[in-house]
Amino acid sequence: MPIALLRVVAADQKRGLKDAIREAQSFVRGRSFWKETEAAEWGLPLPEDVVYSIIDTYFSRDIETLKSLSLSCKALALYCQITLLRVITVSTVRYERKRSPFKRFASVIEEDARVLELAQELKLLDKHFVVLPGDGPKHMTKSQVALQTILKQPWKSLRRLHLSMQGDWEKIPKPLQRAIIQALKLPSLREVALSGVEVPLHLIGHCQGLETLEVRGDAKVSIRQSTRSKMFTIAPRHLTLQRTDPAHLKQLFSEPSSLRSHNLASLTFGAQRSMVQDVIQALPPMTLRSISSLTILLTHPISDQGPCLLSLKGFSRLDSIGISEELFGKNPAALDWVFQILSSLRPSTRLRRIELSFRYDDMQHIFDCDWTQIDKLFQRRWPRLEELRVVGYARYPLEMDWYRIHNFGKRLSAKLPSLRRGVLQTAVKNAYDLWK
Repeated sequence: MPIALLRVVAADQKRGLKDAIREAQSFVRGRSFWKETEAAEWGLPLPEDVVYSIIDTYFSRDIETLKSLSLSCKALALYCQITLLRVITVSTVRYERKRSPFKRFASVIEEDARVLELAQELKLLDKHFVVLPGDGPKHMTKSQVALQTILKQPWKSLRRLHLSMQGDWEKIPKPLQRAIIQALKLPSLREVALSGVEVPLHLIGHCQGLETLEVRGDAKVSIRQSTRSKMFTIAPRHLTLQRTDPAHLKQLFSEPSSLRSHNLASLTFGAQRSMVQDVIQALPPMTLRSISSLTILLTHPISDQGPCLLSLKGFSRLDSIGISEELFGKNPAALDWVFQILSSLRPSTRLRRIELSFRYDDMQHIFDCDWTQIDKLFQRRWPRLEELRVVGYARYPLEMDWYRIHNFGKRLSAKLPSLRRGVLQTAVKNAYDLWK
Protein backbone atom coordinates (compact mmCIF):
# COMPACT_ATOMS: atom_id res chain seq x y z
CA MET A 1 0.00 0.00 0.00
CA PRO A 2 1.46 3.44 -0.87
CA ILE A 3 2.75 5.60 1.99
CA ALA A 4 0.48 8.51 0.95
CA LEU A 5 -2.58 6.30 1.29
CA LEU A 6 -1.42 5.08 4.72
CA ARG A 7 -1.07 8.72 5.85
CA VAL A 8 -4.67 9.38 4.79
CA VAL A 9 -5.91 6.27 6.65
CA ALA A 10 -3.94 7.24 9.76
CA ALA A 11 -5.34 10.81 9.70
CA ASP A 12 -8.92 9.56 9.35
CA GLN A 13 -8.57 7.13 12.28
CA LYS A 14 -6.54 9.65 14.35
CA ARG A 15 -3.59 7.26 14.71
CA GLY A 16 0.08 7.49 13.95
CA LEU A 17 1.71 6.34 10.74
CA LYS A 18 3.54 3.46 12.46
CA ASP A 19 0.30 2.03 13.82
CA ALA A 20 -1.29 2.19 10.36
CA ILE A 21 1.70 0.36 8.79
CA ARG A 22 1.56 -2.41 11.43
CA GLU A 23 -2.16 -2.87 10.84
CA ALA A 24 -1.71 -3.05 7.04
CA GLN A 25 1.08 -5.65 7.41
CA SER A 26 -1.02 -7.86 9.70
CA PHE A 27 -3.93 -7.62 7.27
CA VAL A 28 -1.81 -8.64 4.28
CA ARG A 29 -0.21 -11.57 6.13
CA GLY A 30 -3.64 -12.93 6.89
CA ARG A 31 -4.77 -12.97 3.29
CA SER A 32 -4.79 -16.36 1.46
CA PHE A 33 -2.90 -15.07 -1.57
CA TRP A 34 0.05 -14.16 0.64
CA LYS A 35 0.48 -17.73 1.80
CA GLU A 36 2.92 -19.97 -0.05
CA THR A 37 1.13 -21.99 -2.66
CA GLU A 38 2.25 -24.87 -4.77
CA ALA A 39 3.75 -23.97 -8.15
CA ALA A 40 1.29 -24.39 -10.99
CA GLU A 41 2.07 -27.37 -13.19
CA TRP A 42 2.97 -26.40 -16.75
CA GLY A 43 1.01 -28.19 -19.45
CA LEU A 44 1.45 -28.61 -23.17
CA PRO A 45 0.18 -25.55 -25.06
CA LEU A 46 -1.32 -27.82 -27.74
CA PRO A 47 -3.32 -31.05 -27.59
CA GLU A 48 -1.07 -34.04 -26.98
CA ASP A 49 -1.87 -35.75 -30.27
CA VAL A 50 -0.88 -32.60 -32.21
CA VAL A 51 2.44 -32.29 -30.37
CA TYR A 52 3.20 -35.99 -30.85
CA SER A 53 2.35 -35.75 -34.55
CA ILE A 54 4.81 -32.85 -34.92
CA ILE A 55 7.56 -34.88 -33.23
CA ASP A 56 6.83 -37.92 -35.39
CA THR A 57 6.85 -35.92 -38.60
CA TYR A 58 9.86 -33.66 -38.10
CA PHE A 59 12.06 -35.01 -35.30
CA SER A 60 11.75 -38.80 -35.39
CA ARG A 61 15.37 -39.17 -36.60
CA ASP A 62 16.82 -36.08 -34.92
CA ILE A 63 18.42 -37.55 -31.79
CA GLU A 64 19.79 -34.24 -30.48
CA THR A 65 16.40 -32.51 -30.70
CA LEU A 66 14.67 -35.44 -28.98
CA LYS A 67 17.25 -35.29 -26.20
CA SER A 68 16.72 -31.53 -25.75
CA LEU A 69 12.94 -31.94 -25.64
CA SER A 70 13.23 -34.71 -23.04
CA LEU A 71 15.43 -32.56 -20.78
CA SER A 72 13.36 -29.38 -21.17
CA CYS A 73 9.86 -30.80 -20.69
CA LYS A 74 8.89 -33.73 -18.51
CA ALA A 75 5.56 -33.99 -20.34
CA LEU A 76 7.46 -34.86 -23.52
CA ALA A 77 10.18 -37.04 -22.00
CA LEU A 78 8.24 -40.31 -22.20
CA TYR A 79 7.06 -39.75 -25.75
CA CYS A 80 10.56 -38.77 -26.90
CA GLN A 81 11.82 -42.04 -25.42
CA ILE A 82 9.10 -43.93 -27.29
CA THR A 83 10.04 -42.16 -30.54
CA LEU A 84 13.74 -42.77 -30.03
CA LEU A 85 13.40 -46.46 -29.14
CA ARG A 86 10.56 -47.34 -31.52
CA VAL A 87 12.92 -48.67 -34.21
CA ILE A 88 16.24 -50.21 -33.15
CA THR A 89 18.89 -51.27 -35.66
CA VAL A 90 21.89 -53.34 -34.62
CA SER A 91 24.22 -53.68 -37.59
CA THR A 92 27.75 -54.96 -37.95
CA VAL A 93 30.55 -52.74 -39.23
CA ARG A 94 33.45 -53.61 -41.46
CA TYR A 95 36.15 -53.20 -38.83
CA GLU A 96 34.84 -54.48 -35.53
CA ARG A 97 36.07 -53.44 -32.12
CA LYS A 98 36.82 -55.93 -29.39
CA ARG A 99 33.10 -55.95 -28.61
CA SER A 100 30.79 -56.31 -31.60
CA PRO A 101 27.54 -54.27 -31.87
CA PHE A 102 25.58 -57.37 -30.82
CA LYS A 103 27.62 -57.67 -27.60
CA ARG A 104 27.27 -53.97 -26.77
CA PHE A 105 23.53 -53.99 -27.38
CA ALA A 106 23.10 -57.18 -25.32
CA SER A 107 24.74 -55.43 -22.36
CA VAL A 108 22.48 -52.37 -22.84
CA ILE A 109 19.20 -54.29 -22.70
CA GLU A 110 20.36 -56.24 -19.65
CA GLU A 111 20.90 -52.96 -17.79
CA ASP A 112 17.90 -50.93 -19.02
CA ALA A 113 14.48 -52.58 -19.26
CA ARG A 114 12.91 -49.57 -21.00
CA VAL A 115 14.28 -50.79 -24.32
CA LEU A 116 12.34 -54.05 -23.96
CA GLU A 117 9.15 -52.16 -23.14
CA LEU A 118 9.24 -49.47 -25.85
CA ALA A 119 10.85 -51.11 -28.91
CA GLN A 120 8.36 -51.89 -31.68
CA GLU A 121 10.78 -52.81 -34.50
CA LEU A 122 14.08 -54.66 -34.15
CA LYS A 123 16.60 -55.03 -36.99
CA LEU A 124 19.48 -57.45 -36.43
CA LEU A 125 21.71 -57.14 -39.48
CA ASP A 126 24.83 -59.28 -39.88
CA LYS A 127 26.34 -57.65 -42.96
CA HIS A 128 29.90 -58.86 -42.55
CA PHE A 129 29.54 -62.57 -41.67
CA VAL A 130 30.09 -62.00 -37.94
CA VAL A 131 27.37 -64.42 -36.82
CA LEU A 132 27.43 -66.92 -39.67
CA PRO A 133 29.33 -68.92 -40.63
CA GLY A 134 30.72 -69.62 -37.17
CA ASP A 135 32.60 -72.57 -35.76
CA GLY A 136 29.87 -74.99 -36.78
CA PRO A 137 26.49 -75.93 -35.33
CA LYS A 138 28.04 -77.31 -32.12
CA HIS A 139 30.13 -74.31 -31.03
CA MET A 140 28.88 -70.82 -30.19
CA THR A 141 30.96 -67.73 -30.98
CA LYS A 142 30.74 -64.62 -28.77
CA SER A 143 28.62 -62.80 -31.36
CA GLN A 144 26.24 -65.76 -31.54
CA VAL A 145 25.93 -65.80 -27.75
CA ALA A 146 25.16 -62.06 -27.78
CA LEU A 147 22.54 -62.53 -30.52
CA GLN A 148 21.01 -65.36 -28.51
CA THR A 149 20.81 -63.06 -25.48
CA ILE A 150 19.04 -60.38 -27.54
CA LEU A 151 16.46 -62.75 -29.02
CA LYS A 152 15.61 -64.43 -25.71
CA GLN A 153 14.59 -61.18 -24.01
CA PRO A 154 10.89 -60.66 -23.16
CA TRP A 155 10.12 -57.92 -25.71
CA LYS A 156 6.82 -56.40 -24.61
CA SER A 157 5.78 -54.29 -27.64
CA LEU A 158 7.81 -55.77 -30.52
CA ARG A 159 5.71 -55.90 -33.71
CA ARG A 160 8.40 -56.32 -36.38
CA LEU A 161 11.57 -58.44 -36.46
CA HIS A 162 14.09 -58.14 -39.30
CA LEU A 163 16.74 -60.85 -39.16
CA SER A 164 19.66 -60.74 -41.60
CA MET A 165 22.26 -63.51 -41.46
CA GLN A 166 24.35 -65.06 -44.20
CA GLY A 167 23.98 -68.83 -44.11
CA ASP A 168 21.80 -71.92 -43.90
CA TRP A 169 19.50 -72.79 -41.03
CA GLU A 170 21.28 -76.10 -40.47
CA LYS A 171 24.56 -74.30 -39.80
CA ILE A 172 23.10 -72.24 -36.96
CA PRO A 173 23.92 -73.64 -33.50
CA LYS A 174 20.96 -75.26 -31.74
CA PRO A 175 20.80 -72.74 -28.85
CA LEU A 176 20.61 -69.88 -31.34
CA GLN A 177 17.92 -71.72 -33.32
CA ARG A 178 15.86 -72.06 -30.15
CA ALA A 179 16.35 -68.36 -29.41
CA ILE A 180 15.04 -67.43 -32.88
CA ILE A 181 12.00 -69.66 -32.41
CA GLN A 182 11.41 -68.10 -28.99
CA ALA A 183 11.45 -64.63 -30.56
CA LEU A 184 8.96 -65.77 -33.22
CA LYS A 185 6.60 -66.84 -30.43
CA LEU A 186 6.33 -63.31 -29.00
CA PRO A 187 2.58 -62.54 -28.70
CA SER A 188 3.00 -58.97 -30.03
CA LEU A 189 4.98 -59.95 -33.16
CA ARG A 190 3.12 -59.30 -36.42
CA GLU A 191 5.81 -58.78 -39.11
CA VAL A 192 8.87 -60.91 -39.97
CA ALA A 193 11.54 -59.96 -42.53
CA LEU A 194 14.36 -62.32 -43.51
CA SER A 195 17.53 -61.49 -45.43
CA GLY A 196 20.32 -63.83 -46.45
CA VAL A 197 19.40 -66.81 -44.29
CA GLU A 198 17.45 -69.86 -45.42
CA VAL A 199 14.72 -70.76 -42.92
CA PRO A 200 12.24 -73.65 -43.04
CA LEU A 201 8.81 -72.20 -43.64
CA HIS A 202 7.06 -74.22 -40.93
CA LEU A 203 9.27 -72.60 -38.24
CA ILE A 204 7.86 -69.18 -39.11
CA GLY A 205 4.49 -70.68 -38.20
CA HIS A 206 5.47 -70.26 -34.54
CA CYS A 207 4.43 -66.63 -35.04
CA GLN A 208 0.71 -67.16 -34.60
CA GLY A 209 -0.25 -63.53 -35.23
CA LEU A 210 1.83 -63.15 -38.42
CA GLU A 211 0.44 -60.54 -40.82
CA THR A 212 3.46 -59.67 -42.97
CA LEU A 213 6.22 -61.95 -44.28
CA GLU A 214 9.12 -60.47 -46.26
CA VAL A 215 11.84 -62.59 -47.91
CA ARG A 216 14.57 -60.28 -49.17
CA GLY A 217 17.85 -60.58 -51.02
CA ASP A 218 19.35 -64.06 -50.99
CA ALA A 219 17.01 -65.28 -48.26
CA LYS A 220 14.90 -68.35 -48.92
CA VAL A 221 12.05 -70.13 -47.21
CA SER A 222 12.08 -73.87 -47.78
CA ILE A 223 9.28 -76.35 -47.15
CA ARG A 224 11.49 -79.12 -45.80
CA GLN A 225 10.18 -80.35 -42.48
CA SER A 226 11.37 -82.81 -39.90
CA THR A 227 9.06 -85.68 -39.04
CA ARG A 228 9.40 -84.78 -35.36
CA SER A 229 8.37 -81.16 -35.76
CA LYS A 230 4.83 -79.99 -35.32
CA MET A 231 3.07 -78.56 -38.37
CA PHE A 232 2.31 -74.85 -38.06
CA THR A 233 0.47 -73.05 -40.84
CA ILE A 234 0.80 -69.37 -41.67
CA ALA A 235 -1.63 -67.18 -43.58
CA PRO A 236 -0.09 -63.70 -43.93
CA ARG A 237 -1.99 -60.78 -45.39
CA HIS A 238 1.15 -59.26 -46.95
CA LEU A 239 3.83 -61.32 -48.70
CA THR A 240 7.07 -59.98 -50.22
CA LEU A 241 9.42 -62.12 -52.31
CA GLN A 242 12.27 -59.98 -53.58
CA ARG A 243 13.59 -62.74 -55.85
CA THR A 244 11.43 -65.58 -57.04
CA ASP A 245 10.75 -67.84 -59.99
CA PRO A 246 7.70 -69.89 -61.02
CA ALA A 247 9.03 -73.19 -59.65
CA HIS A 248 9.83 -71.74 -56.23
CA LEU A 249 6.50 -69.93 -55.98
CA LYS A 250 4.55 -73.04 -56.97
CA GLN A 251 6.42 -74.95 -54.30
CA LEU A 252 5.57 -72.39 -51.63
CA PHE A 253 1.84 -72.65 -52.36
CA SER A 254 1.82 -76.44 -52.79
CA GLU A 255 -0.05 -78.80 -50.48
CA PRO A 256 2.95 -79.92 -48.32
CA SER A 257 3.83 -76.29 -47.63
CA SER A 258 2.65 -74.58 -44.45
CA LEU A 259 1.88 -71.36 -46.35
CA ARG A 260 -1.83 -70.72 -46.87
CA SER A 261 -3.01 -68.11 -49.35
CA HIS A 262 -6.68 -67.67 -48.42
CA ASN A 263 -5.90 -64.55 -46.39
CA LEU A 264 -3.41 -62.95 -48.78
CA ALA A 265 -4.32 -59.38 -49.74
CA SER A 266 -0.99 -57.89 -50.84
CA LEU A 267 1.78 -59.48 -52.95
CA THR A 268 5.15 -57.98 -53.89
CA PHE A 269 7.62 -59.91 -56.00
CA GLY A 270 10.63 -59.33 -58.20
CA ALA A 271 11.31 -61.32 -61.36
CA GLN A 272 12.80 -61.03 -64.80
CA ARG A 273 10.47 -59.65 -67.42
CA SER A 274 10.26 -62.94 -69.26
CA MET A 275 9.19 -64.73 -66.06
CA VAL A 276 6.49 -62.34 -64.82
CA GLN A 277 3.64 -64.12 -66.57
CA ASP A 278 4.90 -67.54 -65.43
CA VAL A 279 5.10 -66.31 -61.84
CA ILE A 280 1.51 -65.06 -62.00
CA GLN A 281 0.32 -68.35 -63.48
CA ALA A 282 2.02 -70.23 -60.62
CA LEU A 283 -0.31 -68.56 -58.12
CA PRO A 284 -3.42 -70.51 -57.07
CA PRO A 285 -6.66 -69.19 -58.61
CA MET A 286 -8.07 -68.43 -55.15
CA THR A 287 -5.02 -66.25 -54.44
CA LEU A 288 -5.56 -64.25 -57.62
CA ARG A 289 -9.11 -63.50 -56.54
CA SER A 290 -8.13 -62.42 -53.01
CA ILE A 291 -5.23 -60.05 -53.80
CA SER A 292 -6.16 -56.38 -53.79
CA SER A 293 -2.63 -54.90 -53.96
CA LEU A 294 0.09 -56.07 -56.38
CA THR A 295 3.65 -54.77 -56.78
CA ILE A 296 5.97 -56.02 -59.52
CA LEU A 297 9.70 -55.32 -59.56
CA LEU A 298 10.94 -55.76 -63.12
CA THR A 299 14.51 -57.06 -63.23
CA HIS A 300 16.24 -58.04 -66.42
CA PRO A 301 19.62 -58.29 -68.11
CA ILE A 302 20.38 -55.94 -70.97
CA SER A 303 19.38 -58.53 -73.59
CA ASP A 304 15.99 -59.19 -71.97
CA GLN A 305 14.23 -56.17 -73.49
CA GLY A 306 11.81 -57.87 -75.86
CA PRO A 307 8.04 -57.82 -75.30
CA CYS A 308 6.13 -60.90 -74.20
CA LEU A 309 2.49 -61.74 -73.57
CA LEU A 310 1.21 -60.64 -70.20
CA SER A 311 -2.24 -60.80 -68.63
CA LEU A 312 -3.45 -59.69 -65.20
CA LYS A 313 -7.12 -60.45 -65.84
CA GLY A 314 -7.11 -63.08 -63.08
CA PHE A 315 -6.87 -60.34 -60.42
CA SER A 316 -10.53 -59.54 -59.99
CA ARG A 317 -10.28 -57.45 -56.78
CA LEU A 318 -7.20 -55.37 -57.60
CA ASP A 319 -7.46 -51.73 -56.54
CA SER A 320 -3.76 -50.87 -56.12
CA ILE A 321 -0.79 -51.74 -58.33
CA GLY A 322 2.89 -50.84 -58.21
CA ILE A 323 5.46 -51.31 -61.00
CA SER A 324 9.18 -50.80 -60.58
CA GLU A 325 11.33 -50.21 -63.66
CA GLU A 326 15.04 -49.77 -64.34
CA LEU A 327 16.26 -46.97 -66.59
CA PHE A 328 19.79 -47.70 -67.74
CA GLY A 329 19.90 -44.81 -70.18
CA LYS A 330 17.83 -42.69 -72.51
CA ASN A 331 15.03 -44.94 -73.75
CA PRO A 332 11.71 -43.38 -74.86
CA ALA A 333 10.14 -46.88 -75.04
CA ALA A 334 10.97 -47.72 -71.41
CA LEU A 335 7.33 -47.26 -70.37
CA ASP A 336 6.04 -49.82 -72.88
CA TRP A 337 6.13 -52.53 -70.22
CA VAL A 338 4.26 -50.34 -67.75
CA PHE A 339 1.64 -49.64 -70.40
CA GLN A 340 1.36 -53.34 -71.25
CA ILE A 341 0.88 -54.33 -67.60
CA LEU A 342 -1.79 -51.70 -66.98
CA SER A 343 -3.56 -52.49 -70.24
CA SER A 344 -3.75 -56.20 -69.38
CA LEU A 345 -6.01 -55.55 -66.39
CA ARG A 346 -9.69 -56.32 -66.59
CA PRO A 347 -11.79 -53.52 -68.11
CA SER A 348 -13.90 -53.58 -64.96
CA THR A 349 -10.89 -53.09 -62.67
CA ARG A 350 -11.32 -49.94 -60.63
CA LEU A 351 -7.85 -48.91 -59.58
CA ARG A 352 -7.64 -46.35 -56.80
CA ARG A 353 -3.87 -46.13 -56.53
CA ILE A 354 -0.95 -46.63 -58.94
CA GLU A 355 2.71 -46.37 -57.98
CA LEU A 356 5.49 -46.22 -60.57
CA SER A 357 9.08 -46.35 -59.33
CA PHE A 358 12.21 -45.92 -61.38
CA ARG A 359 15.79 -46.79 -60.55
CA TYR A 360 17.89 -44.41 -62.58
CA ASP A 361 21.36 -43.01 -63.15
CA ASP A 362 20.05 -39.72 -64.52
CA MET A 363 16.67 -38.18 -63.66
CA GLN A 364 16.39 -36.82 -67.19
CA HIS A 365 15.79 -40.40 -68.38
CA ILE A 366 12.39 -40.34 -66.64
CA PHE A 367 11.31 -37.26 -68.58
CA ASP A 368 12.67 -38.69 -71.83
CA CYS A 369 10.14 -41.56 -71.65
CA ASP A 370 7.00 -41.40 -73.78
CA TRP A 371 4.22 -40.60 -71.27
CA THR A 372 1.58 -39.92 -73.94
CA GLN A 373 0.09 -43.41 -74.09
CA ILE A 374 0.10 -43.68 -70.27
CA ASP A 375 -1.78 -40.38 -70.01
CA LYS A 376 -4.38 -41.51 -72.56
CA LEU A 377 -4.81 -44.80 -70.71
CA PHE A 378 -5.53 -42.96 -67.45
CA GLN A 379 -8.02 -40.73 -69.20
CA ARG A 380 -9.82 -43.65 -70.84
CA ARG A 381 -9.78 -46.30 -68.08
CA TRP A 382 -9.37 -44.52 -64.74
CA PRO A 383 -10.49 -40.89 -64.98
CA ARG A 384 -11.24 -40.86 -61.24
CA LEU A 385 -7.90 -42.27 -60.09
CA GLU A 386 -7.29 -41.21 -56.50
CA GLU A 387 -3.49 -41.27 -56.48
CA LEU A 388 -0.64 -41.70 -58.94
CA ARG A 389 2.64 -41.87 -57.04
CA VAL A 390 5.89 -41.64 -59.01
CA VAL A 391 9.05 -42.38 -57.05
CA GLY A 392 12.59 -42.02 -58.30
CA TYR A 393 15.40 -44.06 -56.75
CA ALA A 394 18.71 -42.39 -57.45
CA ARG A 395 21.98 -44.30 -57.48
CA TYR A 396 23.90 -41.24 -56.30
CA PRO A 397 23.57 -38.78 -53.37
CA LEU A 398 20.44 -36.70 -53.75
CA GLU A 399 22.32 -33.48 -53.01
CA MET A 400 24.01 -33.78 -56.41
CA ASP A 401 20.70 -33.22 -58.22
CA TRP A 402 18.75 -31.00 -55.85
CA TYR A 403 17.48 -28.60 -58.55
CA ARG A 404 15.79 -31.20 -60.74
CA ILE A 405 14.48 -33.06 -57.68
CA HIS A 406 12.82 -29.84 -56.52
CA ASN A 407 11.06 -29.47 -59.89
CA PHE A 408 10.33 -33.18 -60.33
CA GLY A 409 6.59 -32.96 -59.66
CA LYS A 410 6.12 -29.78 -61.68
CA ARG A 411 7.83 -31.19 -64.78
CA LEU A 412 6.08 -34.55 -64.54
CA SER A 413 2.61 -33.02 -64.18
CA ALA A 414 3.14 -31.36 -67.57
CA LYS A 415 3.60 -34.85 -69.04
CA LEU A 416 0.25 -36.02 -67.61
CA PRO A 417 -2.29 -33.25 -68.35
CA SER A 418 -5.36 -35.51 -67.97
CA LEU A 419 -4.84 -36.05 -64.23
CA ARG A 420 -6.95 -34.05 -61.82
CA ARG A 421 -5.20 -31.69 -59.42
CA GLY A 422 -3.82 -33.42 -56.36
CA VAL A 423 -3.71 -36.91 -57.91
CA LEU A 424 -0.01 -36.88 -58.82
CA GLN A 425 2.42 -37.38 -55.93
CA THR A 426 6.19 -37.49 -56.45
CA ALA A 427 9.17 -38.43 -54.30
CA VAL A 428 12.90 -39.04 -54.75
CA LYS A 429 14.85 -41.46 -52.56
CA ASN A 430 18.13 -43.30 -52.49
CA ALA A 431 18.32 -46.61 -54.33
CA TYR A 432 19.05 -48.58 -51.15
CA ASP A 433 15.63 -47.53 -49.78
CA LEU A 434 13.76 -49.53 -52.44
CA TRP A 435 13.42 -52.67 -50.27
CA LYS A 436 13.80 -50.93 -46.92
